[in-house]
Amino acid sequence: MIGGAAYTYKNYIRNPRVNLPLTAFADAHSAPMQRFYNLLCMAYGADRDTFEDVVENGYLPEDRARSCQMEFGEVNFAFNKLIMPAIDEELGKKAMDKAWLSNPHVRLFPSPRLSPPPQAMQPSK
Repeated sequence: MIGGAAYTYKNYIRNPRVNLPLTAFADAHSAPMQRFYNLLCMAYGADRDTFEDVVENGYLPEDRARSCQMEFGEVNFAFNKLIMPAIDEELGKKAMDKAWLSNPHVRLFPSPRLSPPPQAMQPSK
């Protein structure tokens, strides 16, 4: 699901030059590029081993990746505090026990299917 959602933002990432009016930043929704990086950061913060390829392949900058575990922790705390009390435990267990994917341990980005952002292709200093 993370890979599919990130894939939907690929066109925004391929064209990093964006000209927006200042009022675009007043919108209640973040820009697609921010959602792309936030999504990858949440996944990486939740499980670095499974999502290490998003950093290794340059999709999530290392500078951002450093704070992802903390960012995930904040979202996880809020989810548990605000949403979990309203979840039906029995239905939740049924959903969690179901095998939704045939192979859930497939790497999201095993090869550069989408071009990493230009800054990710520059040599490290």
